Amino acid sequence: MHLIRVVLISFIFLLSIENEAQIVVNGDFSESAYQLLASRLNFHGGFAPDCELTNVYYCIQNDNIYLGVECKIQSVPNYYNPLPDGLGIFLNVSSRSGFPAGSVLGLYDVIDYHFLNGGIEVGAPLYTLEFRADFEVDFMFAVYTDATPNNIFFDGASLSGTFQGTLQNIGTTNQSGSSALGPAVNGIFNQNSVEFAFQQSPYEGSLKGFELRIPFSELSATSSDEFELFSVIVASTAYFSDQAIPGNVLTGNSGWAPDYLNNVNNPNCSCPNPGATIGVGPYHTLPLGLPVELKTFSATTDGRNIILNWSTATELNNLGFEIQRKIGTNDFVTVGFVSGKGTTSEPNDYTFTDRGLDNGKYYYRLRQTDFNGSYQYSDIVEIEFRAFDSFILEQNYPNPFNPSTKIKYSIPQSSNVIIKVFDVLGNEIETLVNEEKPAGAYEITWYAANLPSGIYFYKLQAGNPSTSSGQVYVEVKKMVLMK
Repeated sequence: MHLIRVVLISFIFLLSIENEAQIVVNGDFSESAYQLLASRLNFHGGFAPDCELTNVYYCIQNDNIYLGVECKIQSVPNYYNPLPDGLGIFLNVSSRSGFPAGSVLGLYDVIDYHFLNGGIEVGAPLYTLEFRADFEVDFMFAVYTDATPNNIFFDGASLSGTFQGTLQNIGTTNQSGSSALGPAVNGIFNQNSVEFAFQQSPYEGSLKGFELRIPFSELSATSSDEFELFSVIVASTAYFSDQAIPGNVLTGNSGWAPDYLNNVNNPNCSCPNPGATIGVGPYHTLPLGLPVELKTFSATTDGRNIILNWSTATELNNLGFEIQRKIGTNDFVTVGFVSGKGTTSEPNDYTFTDRGLDNGKYYYRLRQTDFNGSYQYSDIVEIEFRAFDSFILEQNYPNPFNPSTKIKYSIPQSSNVIIKVFDVLGNEIETLVNEEKPAGAYEITWYAANLPSGIYFYKLQAGNPSTSSGQVYVEVKKMVLMK
């Protein structure tokens, strides 16, 4: 039972940027926000040939943990498996107090909850309820079907908190990707707080299978929590397959009551090789951290420089951000560094100004680095830069026009800008702009639907006469309204 420590704050810089693809729970986890967590390492020599477990993906988004378990589970029971084999998921939250590593994990209940209490309802000995993990477990989940091929049942067991030792059906859905909310009543989780869906994975790398969304609040998680995860194909009788992620089971199926803490099959059970080593450990990864959660990342220009702004929602062990720039087809180069805030649950804003630039198109990204050397990249932002060394009023376009036209202008410094429209007699028709503007390039649209055809003039007046230079820029251009 190879365990995954999904520690939600430092190891990965998973970015929740506003334009990032939002996760849709439909059993298809091909959204770009998903990241590969782990893959099965062996060649599937165990039971359940109609079951596959190949990859596990995850994403942190909007205070939810999303899991995508690429799998195919037994569609219907058969002669050898009168109760279907399915998927097992084990989860630990560091701030909760669950069953410690090496504890007996199976629970007793007269209702069938698949492998969670599988040894009872099929008449097998009680030792089938003695499987053990090599990490603390707060929650166990079972995903399986029954004699009705379209049904997918999702059951849970809480091994921590108020509902420690409780089994509950979280909900039922189909194999077509329809999302469901559960549970139906408050229990392990609050009513309709957990979302899930399922589609059979037709091949490895299909990005289809069981998809799950759990809000942090339902796990009583905090921004500094670590999460551990393990997934395995397991029979309703609590007979474990060799398909485990992560982990490398080498001795055939792990059988009943595998002891992953000591990496052996329980010598007192009817396993294929009682007392034999299960496979190659360790059965856990290095911790993953709740990412530095980047909420925004943008680029603007003031006419002389490019200004990058970004903000974070939470940070843990954040050393800082390398600012990397790319021009055209060249490679990214580091042009600056901004220190992070270390560990904080408070939002923070950052800025960086890139100076001395030529006109052209620029691309930027952030390389966030933890104190342990781990790093991850942000999405890329793109900006067209044009240095404004003088006041410019461009010819309107289109010209002639009907009924609207665009007027572009540029100012090299912060200025009070006034743009007015006049007719051929010099009468003021309309004021389009009258406000203080920072340096930059601007575009406005003038609508003349209620005016007659003819020649009109537009005038730009900009500058700050109260400054030491006292200079004011004025330019007038002609445009033609033709209806």
